[in-house]
Amino acid sequence: MGWRRIDVREYGGDTAHARVVVAPTTAEGVNGTRLVLDWLAQLPHSALTSTVVALTASSPDLILDAKAAAAHLRETGVTVVPLPYDRHLAGGGPIRTDMLGEATRDATVRLAAEAMQRAVRVR
Repeated sequence: MGWRRIDVREYGGDTAHARVVVAPTTAEGVNGTRLVLDWLAQLPHSALTSTVVALTASSPDLILDAKAAAAHLRETGVTVVPLPYDRHLAGGGPIRTDMLGEATRDATVRLAAEAMQRAVRVR
């Protein structure tokens, strides 16, 4: 079975109760995510009210200004939750919550809460 590019319209258009868009804190990641968010805003029933963006740091030394990146994405009206660099996550493999840094645990709890709040809203 070969790989194929997946079109975001095939998954989670306007039928999902909530969606989390994961974006790396890179110029390409933020710009690509902004395009997806702009597309979601154009759906017949805007999907932005049920969308949260997880802005992930893959390096402890980010070149891109994370606050500016988050502000650029927030212009669409979504909530952005920054996920800080974490050595355990950077190592790959199975995720053990007891190995995550405190800031990462706090951010993931906030991300989950934001997604759940959107999922249970009356549509």
